[in-house]
Amino acid sequence: MQQIVALAPDQPQYRILVVDEVSENRLLIVRLLKPLGFEVFEAEDGLAAMMECDRTPPI
Repeated sequence: MQQIVALAPDQPQYRILVVDEVSENRLLIVRLLKPLGFEVFEAEDGLAAMMECDRTPPI
């Protein structure tokens, strides 16, 4: 079994928005993605997600 440890060299900085009402779920996803090199943002509901997208659009 192969394990992902990071993005390949020379990849763009990907921004990901994680949206979930349960903070533990968001924390799990953030802890999985950040060490791989993703820039991760969180929102607890749809309204907060829309506001976060206005501030920092995911790419």
